[in-house]
Amino acid sequence: MREQFLNVRTNADDPFETKTVKVKVGRREKIMCTEPYVLEDLEKYNKFLGATNYNESVSEQNLKGRIVSIKMNNGIKVSALIDLSGKYSSECNLLKEPDYIVDQLEVGMEVDVKARTVNHNLIVSIGEAVQDAVRNDIFNNIGKKESAYKGKILRRLNGGYWVSINGVTCFMPGSLVALNKINDFDKFVGKEMEFMPVSYSKEKQTIVVSHREYLHTLIPSAIKNLRKNIKTQITGFVTGTTKFGVFCEFNECLTGLIAKDDLDPETLDKFNRNEINPDDTISFWVKEIVSDKKILLSQKGPMKDEWEEAVEEFKEKDGGVGTITKITDFGISVELKKGVYGFVNKYRVKDKNLQKGDSVFYKITNINMKEKKISLDLVF
Repeated sequence: MREQFLNVRTNADDPFETKTVKVKVGRREKIMCTEPYVLEDLEKYNKFLGATNYNESVSEQNLKGRIVSIKMNNGIKVSALIDLSGKYSSECNLLKEPDYIVDQLEVGMEVDVKARTVNHNLIVSIGEAVQDAVRNDIFNNIGKKESAYKGKILRRLNGGYWVSINGVTCFMPGSLVALNKINDFDKFVGKEMEFMPVSYSKEKQTIVVSHREYLHTLIPSAIKNLRKNIKTQITGFVTGTTKFGVFCEFNECLTGLIAKDDLDPETLDKFNRNEINPDDTISFWVKEIVSDKKILLSQKGPMKDEWEEAVEEFKEKDGGVGTITKITDFGISVELKKGVYGFVNKYRVKDKNLQKGDSVFYKITNINMKEKKISLDLVF
C-alpha cells in the first residue's frame, strides 16, 4: 500500500491561530472527523482518498427523544435507552454526561439529544444537545447589554483566556478581563465571574466574551449606592500611582483617585518613598462624585453631606433666591445653596423665557426625605 501525507488545519492553543500537521493515510482509506473546519479540508482530498461520500459515514443532528429505561450499577446511573420519535432508539452513556444532567434524568422524561451516526452506529448525547442550546443562546445575545452569563476562567493562553460557560468554551482577550490595567494575569485563572458575549469569529467558530463589559453595566447602580452610603469607609486596592496621587479600584466596578494631599500621613510617607504597589489594599472615603468616570477619594474623612444640613435649613413653603443650573425637557434645576438643588416641573414654567445662570425666586412645595429631592415653584 502506497502511503500519502495530507496537510490538515487544526486548532492551536490560541483560537486566532492555526497550525499545520501531517496525517499519514493509506490510499483509499477514509479519515473520520466531525470537526467542520477539518471536514472542509478533507472534502478537497475526497477523491484522492477514495471516499465516495464521507458525510454518509459521519453526520450529526439534534433530535427529540424520550427516556425508555435507565440502567443502574451499584446505585449509579450507567446508561439510558432513548426512543427517538418511535423510529429509532439508542443508548446514551451516562458516565460521559455531566453530573448535573444525569441527576435530573427519569424514565419517561423527554430530552433533547445530539445524535451522531458513525459507520451506521447511532450515538446520542444529552450533554452535547444542552451545550448546543447554550451556545446558540450566547451567540444570539452577542452585543446585548442586558445579557450576562456566569462562567469560569479555565486557563490562560497567548493573548487571553479560555472561559467555560455551562460547558461551552469561549475566548476572552486579556484586555477584557478587568476595567483597569492588569499586573498579574494568572490570578484570574480558576475564578468564577460574569461574562457578556461581544463578538464571534466565524472562521474559528469562537464566541468572544468580556467581563469588562459586564462591569460597565454595574456602574450606574454602584454610583447610586455610593451616594446613599457616602459616609461609609471603603476598602479597595491600588491599580497604579502617578505624581498626582493613587488610583484605586473598589466596589467591584468603580475607580477613583486619592490626590496626594488627601493621603493620610502613613500612606503619604510610603507614596514619597515609592513603596505603594499595584494590588495593595487601601482604605478611604469618597470626597466627591464628579461623574461616573471621575470619583475623588480621601483618607482624611467622609465627604460632607450637604443634604443633611439642607433639611435643617429648608422647610416646605419656605422661599428664597436660587440659580438655574440646568434646563431640560422635563423642567429646570435650581441651586438653592452649594450642593443643594431643587427641581421645577416644566408645567410650572410655561411661556417663561429662562436661561441657565438666571437668578429666580422660588417657593418650596415638597421635600422628599427618602429620595433627597426638593420640589419647587417659581415666583414671578
